[in-house]
Amino acid sequence: MTVTPEVRGECADNRPSEKPIQLQFGDHRKVEVFGDDQDRFYTTVSDAAHACKQADNLDLWIKQVKEFLVEINKWCESQSEIVSACYVTWSDSHYNVIIVTHGDEYRFEFDDLVTQLNLRLSGMYPDIPVDAIQVPQGPEESLHSFIIPEKAMQPYGHACSARGKGSF
Repeated sequence: MTVTPEVRGECADNRPSEKPIQLQFGDHRKVEVFGDDQDRFYTTVSDAAHACKQADNLDLWIKQVKEFLVEINKWCESQSEIVSACYVTWSDSHYNVIIVTHGDEYRFEFDDLVTQLNLRLSGMYPDIPVDAIQVPQGPEESLHSFIIPEKAMQPYGHACSARGKGSF
């Protein structure tokens, strides 16, 4: 039986989580950020705006980033048979999009679709530098190689894994 916790701030094993910023996508036109994650979302997006020299028009930058996140969410939903979760984090002057696939094997046949996503996002949002990669589902520690959970945004999937304790 799969357990998906609904309690914010705790994972299935009741340990406090350093979880990504949780995003809600209503009708694919609006991004909502839950309660306490509002401040972390604003700080994360503001840091990226400064690095991209977009801080002079922060409201426009936030609007573009939210649209960018909606596109990522829609793409992940369209690939839901393969994609279990997705994280977006600011690092080294660009947004890293970490696409977590079902299973513990790397999916070489999925690389072309991830590359197409990269190209599409770059074309749609030229002011938002992006690099999308795929990683297979696995131990939680391996995800930490790619993201700092408390600084990441999660446009798709659950904060805690449905696979079980200690995995993402």
